[in-house]
Amino acid sequence: MTRHRSDADDRADEHSIQRRALLAAGGAAGAALVAGCTGATGDAGDDGDTGTFRLLVTDLPADIGDFDSLEVTLDRARVFRGSDEEGEESEESETDGTNANESETDDADANESEDDADSTSEDDDGADNDSDGESDDREFFWLDLDGATVDLTQVVGDKAVSVFEGELEAGAYSKVELHAAGIEGIVDGERVDVKIPSGKLQIVHGFEIRPDEPVEFVFDIHVVEKGNGGYNLRPVVSGSGVNGKDVDVEEIDADEDDDEASGGQDDGDAEATGDGDGGADNESADGADNESASGETGSE
Repeated sequence: MTRHRSDADDRADEHSIQRRALLAAGGAAGAALVAGCTGATGDAGDDGDTGTFRLLVTDLPADIGDFDSLEVTLDRARVFRGSDEEGEESEESETDGTNANESETDDADANESEDDADSTSEDDDGADNDSDGESDDREFFWLDLDGATVDLTQVVGDKAVSVFEGELEAGAYSKVELHAAGIEGIVDGERVDVKIPSGKLQIVHGFEIRPDEPVEFVFDIHVVEKGNGGYNLRPVVSGSGVNGKDVDVEEIDADEDDDEASGGQDDGDAEATGDGDGGADNESADGADNESASGETGSE
C-alpha cells in the first residue's frame, strides 16, 4: 500500500528545505565578505586580475610658504572598493562647481568633516577604529607605505612624489586613506606643531584599476595655519585623482634631488679641500726637496 503524505507535511518539508538553502546562501555570502576584507589586509594582488597602482603625493599651495621643511612620514594607505556609479558621481560633483576656489574649499571641508567624525570614534575608543571604514560594507585593501617620507615643500603645485607602487585587484575604487606615522615641520628654524585632526587623510574620488593599464592616483594635501599658531594638514579633493585624466602633475625623485644637492656640496668641499691640501703638500714637498737638493749641492 502506498502511503500518501498530507499537503501540510509537504508544505512543512518545503519550508524546511527553503530555510536551509537560505541559511546556507547567507553563510556563504558572509564568509566571502569576511574573506575579502581580511584577505585584503595582506597582499592586495593575490587573487584574480590585477593592475599596477601607483600612489603619488602633492601639495596644494596654501601656507606651505611658511615652512623651511615639512616632512610627513606615511605608515600605510587604505583603498576602498566602489561601484562605477560611485566613481562617476564623484567626478560629476567636482565638475559641477562653478568657482574653483569655492569647490576646493567645500571639498576640503567635506573630507575634513569626515575625518572629524572618524576622529571622534577614535578618541572614544582610544585607538584606531577600523569599523569606521567598514560601516558601508565596502571591501578595502591595506597598502604598506614602508615609512615613506615626503617633504611637502618639495612637491608644491604640479610637483608630486611616489610613495607606493604595486599590484591592486582590478575593479572600481571609491576612496583612498593615508595614515601618517609622524610629522615634522620647521618654520624659521624652529619646530612647529602640525597635526592631522583624525590621524589620517582621506579622499573620496572614484577610479578604476584595469589589467595592463597602470594607474597613478595623486593625493593632494595642503597645510593651513590654525588660530593658535599651529598647523593642520587637510586633503584636497579638487587637486586629487588619476594623473593625466583628473589632474596633471610632474613626478620628481625627492631622494635623488636631496642626494644631488648634498653630493654637489660635498664634492665642492672635497674638491676645494683637496686642492688646498694638495697645494700645501706640493709646496711643502717642493720646498723640502729644493732645500735638501741645495744643501747637498752646497756640501759637495
